[in-house]
Order: sequence, then structure tokens, then C-alpha cells
Amino acid sequence: MLLATWSGCALPAQERSSWRRETIEGIVLVARSRALRFVVLISAAVTFSSGAFLVVEPLYARHVLHRPPSQFALFEAAAGAGAILAGLTIPRLRRLEGKKILAGGAIGYGLTACLFVGTTSVPVAYVGAFTWGVSGAVFYAVAITTLQKLAPVHAHGRIMGVTVTIGSAADTIALPSAGLALAVLGIRAGAIALAAVTIATGTICLAADAAQPTDGLSNGADEDKDSSPSSL
Repeated sequence: MLLATWSGCALPAQERSSWRRETIEGIVLVARSRALRFVVLISAAVTFSSGAFLVVEPLYARHVLHRPPSQFALFEAAAGAGAILAGLTIPRLRRLEGKKILAGGAIGYGLTACLFVGTTSVPVAYVGAFTWGVSGAVFYAVAITTLQKLAPVHAHGRIMGVTVTIGSAADTIALPSAGLALAVLGIRAGAIALAAVTIATGTICLAADAAQPTDGLSNGADEDKDSSPSSL
């Protein structure tokens, strides 16, 4: 569908022109805003690790824990239970938003993923899967809220579209990358390396943001004043 759209087969000329223009505007807005790049980069890193674990989990269950294929489904159920619990709890907490909380959420996501696949104990792996689900739900809630706070209101749709597109690309790249990492490093070491992508990205973004402090929740006002490209 995407290729058909770009080639002009899916939309009338006027709609196609509008779609392309809005896509380019979204990309430009993200490129010009250091705060938005911060959110999009960290979100892509978490999506990358999440996608990679679709390859990791069944191999980890079979070859490390020596469990039947159904163990993969049980781990997913544990992660889902954690995500549901987080989803029920988050609305009762104070508003979770901001770049530091977002980066911390990415680091927490990577650490819980390491707990999940870094053990040879099935009970510990269940705990890891559950906390991994909790951290994932918290991260994405913070990511969406922070993105909406940072982005100009009139551009929410465009920027969200860019974020989803980049996340989909990261998810696609994750699958062959996971296979390569597991083949070269082994299952446990490769899985931990894939989880460490989010830890490293969150840490680097935190350090870079500390070096260039800004008001992270200004709805893009401060960022719009400085439209020149800058590092995170």
C-alpha cells in the first residue's frame, strides 16, 4: 500500500499532493525540534527492542529454558498482565510526562527485558516478563503524552504520523537484526544486547539533554524559536 501510494496508484492527484505535503511538514517539524527528535528517537529504540523480542522469546524459551513452544505464549500472557495492571494504575498517578521520565522509562524497559532473558530460571523469567509488560505500558503512555505536549497543537497528526512511520521502520529492521545478533552472540547474550539498545539510547539522550537544558514541556514554543538543526 505504501509503495502504491508513493507511485500514485492509490490516491487521486490532489489528495496525494496533500498527503505528501503534510508528511514532509511533519518530518521538517521533527527535524527542527530537538525535543521532538528526543521523543521520536527513544520511541524508535524501544520499538526496535520490542520487535526484536518476537524473535528472541520462542528461541529463549526452547533453547535456554528448555520449555515447550507454548512457553512463549505464557510469557506473552505475563507481559500482557503487567501491561493491563499498569494501564489500570497509570490514570490514578500524577501526570507522567517529560523527557527525563521518558528516557528513564526506556532505560527501565531495557533493564526489565534483561531480567526477562538474562536468567535460566523460569520463575524469574516470569517476573521479568511481567515487569517488562509494566514498563512497556508506562513508557508508551509517557511517550504519547510527552509528544502531544511538545508538539504544536496544529501539527499533532503530522508528527504522530512521522513517529509511527519511524517506529514501523524500526520494527521491520528489528527482525533481521535480532536473527543476526542471536546467530553471532548466542541467544542470551544476543537478547541482552538487543535489550541494551534502549538502555544505551535512553542514557545517551539523557546525557545530551543535560548538556543542553531546555523546558521540555513547552508545547514546542521554545523549540520553534530555534529552527536550526542541533543534536539531541
